[in-house]
Amino acid sequence: MIKKIVKFKQLFIGLLLLLICVGLFFVNLLYTKNYAGGKYFISEWTVSRAVIVSHENPYSDTALFKSQQNAYGRPAMAGEYGFRFTYPYFSLLLFLPFGFISNFVIARAAWMLFLEIMVVLVYLLSMNLADWKPKIRISILIFIFTITFYHTIRAIVDGNSIIFIALMIVLILISLRNQNYPMAGILMAGNIFEIQYTLLLIIIVLFFALGKKKYQVITYFIGTLMMLIGFSLLIQPDWLGGYFRQLLLSITDIFPQNIVKSMGSIWGTSGTRLGITLGILVLLLIAFEGLRSQNKGFGYFLWYVFLTITFLQWSGLPAVADNYFLLVPGFIYGLKLLSERWKNKGEFIIFLITLTLSFIAWILFFIAQESGLEYQEPITLHFLFPFYVLVILYWVKWWILRKKEFIIG
Repeated sequence: MIKKIVKFKQLFIGLLLLLICVGLFFVNLLYTKNYAGGKYFISEWTVSRAVIVSHENPYSDTALFKSQQNAYGRPAMAGEYGFRFTYPYFSLLLFLPFGFISNFVIARAAWMLFLEIMVVLVYLLSMNLADWKPKIRISILIFIFTITFYHTIRAIVDGNSIIFIALMIVLILISLRNQNYPMAGILMAGNIFEIQYTLLLIIIVLFFALGKKKYQVITYFIGTLMMLIGFSLLIQPDWLGGYFRQLLLSITDIFPQNIVKSMGSIWGTSGTRLGITLGILVLLLIAFEGLRSQNKGFGYFLWYVFLTITFLQWSGLPAVADNYFLLVPGFIYGLKLLSERWKNKGEFIIFLITLTLSFIAWILFFIAQESGLEYQEPITLHFLFPFYVLVILYWVKWWILRKKEFIIG
């Protein structure tokens, strides 16, 4: 009898989740029919279609022209977003299933559903990584914040695969915590998808594994990466050259923005110099905190990883509003430590932080709509979320240094 009840409960939950997914898909479909978007998915879908239908090189000028044609109805002009495909060839394993859908509107709705599912997974796994089981009202608050936050919605609407990268980062850290080192190494190969944002993180994890003598992380990472590269070379022998060309062109393009360009657009030459100075200071702080993290426990390592991801947003690397979703796991981690330190007061602090952060972010977005710039984002949002996360992480630093699991491990 008990087994039947358990099976019925599992079946009911499964059907409920399926219905929710179907409902979300049709909501997405209604949205995509009426509103433009999918800034990043346009190039991914177009390239996937080109590979499937006409077996084209995804980094060719022909594929690039098709992406720009689908976005603008013409080639991109100077100062406009270029819609370049800047992912390694093996990333098509992620995008090709959606390329089999010939209608862009339907494919975009399906891709949005895929990203929405990953957002929920990022929330659940971030709570697991933080080892946080708060009261139900706090869990609901953090969940609602995560799925309705400006940077989350923006990433979903733009079709940005940065959500996938955030999920990979959390899974890598959970694998390291659980001492599943082969899995951590395999998953790290997935972070190559957005190498311009994850290279430093990969280096940090490799040095951590080397310092702890967990060589399986390194060997499985190198082995998986070589297999993916080799498999890609068999299909498209010249893909590496095209990939690096498109990647470099996207980094040096006028868009996306970064902290240097943002400050330069506000304060001119003085702002540019200030932005460069800030970027140098940020890199020095990352190195300084990295040296101090040696011989610390895994908890401190997590703190340093999240601090690095946050600092990198101000380092001068290309940055768009969508990419700040990467900071969500670190934000949740910091909130957990705040609640642990301040107990009942912590609930009020968490409520205040999430409410003000979400409110200010959306207000800034609506103010920025007056600019009327297509496929671009408000530069003010380059400062808000990273500032909040950095304040929280440094706020809790003095507390975590007193926790045994953060000292030696």
